[in-house]
Amino acid sequence: MSNYKKELGAKGETIALEYLKNKGYKILKTNYHTREGEIDIITSFLDKIIFIEVKTRASNRFGLGEEAIDEKKLESLSLAAEKYLQENNLEDNSWQIDLLTIDFSRNREGKIKHLENITF
Repeated sequence: MSNYKKELGAKGETIALEYLKNKGYKILKTNYHTREGEIDIITSFLDKIIFIEVKTRASNRFGLGEEAIDEKKLESLSLAAEKYLQENNLEDNSWQIDLLTIDFSRNREGKIKHLENITF
């Protein structure tokens, strides 16, 4: 991955973290890695564990952020989420996967879109 893509992704995750904190989400972990997959941000909100995937775009040339999530990616996120819940004895908690897209194509500050409880 190029430095530009890494920097853009890091900028998007920073914006996402600030957005979530301002909405009252408690940040539990960032950049959680397992053999099953990676989760960008893990939060808790209203007695629920929420696993957040962040997609940042500088342009829409290669599609919207939400178009980057397919069934395979969602399955990987679900497996990683289940692993996190097991490791932290949280299997009895309700949980969901959300997607946060940060789009810089028309806005220097980045336009945020929060899609809750994504499924196929």
